[in-house]
Amino acid sequence: FDEDLFADELIPIPGGETLAEPEESEFSDEDLFAPVATTDNLEDDDGLVFPGVGSVAQMLAYSTKTDWIHFGKNSDEYNKELFRGFKNLSNLSVISDDIFTDLIPFSKFGLKTIFITTGKYKEEDILSDFKPDYIVNSLKEVILGEVL
Repeated sequence: FDEDLFADELIPIPGGETLAEPEESEFSDEDLFAPVATTDNLEDDDGLVFPGVGSVAQMLAYSTKTDWIHFGKNSDEYNKELFRGFKNLSNLSVISDDIFTDLIPFSKFGLKTIFITTGKYKEEDILSDFKPDYIVNSLKEVILGEVL
């Protein structure tokens, strides 16, 4: 990996905030992170029951005697942890089939956006005021270096 990818100092992010190592009272390297707090058991499309993320996180926290922290995608806490240590966010890309909860929000941080058309949204769903950096029909295009 590129050693220049990691920050030696604080970096500003849109909205006037600054990324920094979390204070000890916030997060530590021993904390577990879960994107949502649901402890419900859920059913998949086939009717099979599986535990929610919160249930799994609680199990891991209990078994490792560690606290866990939950937060949603693109919340302040999520983004601070996600971007912690990166010096230049423009070197990062996000690959997603979700224009609205992934690509548009992460583009505001300067990440390159790669829209993959194999998921819930298609190319015709892209809003006129947003243009992904790349549009691909398969992850193979990214893996083989046909983009970036």
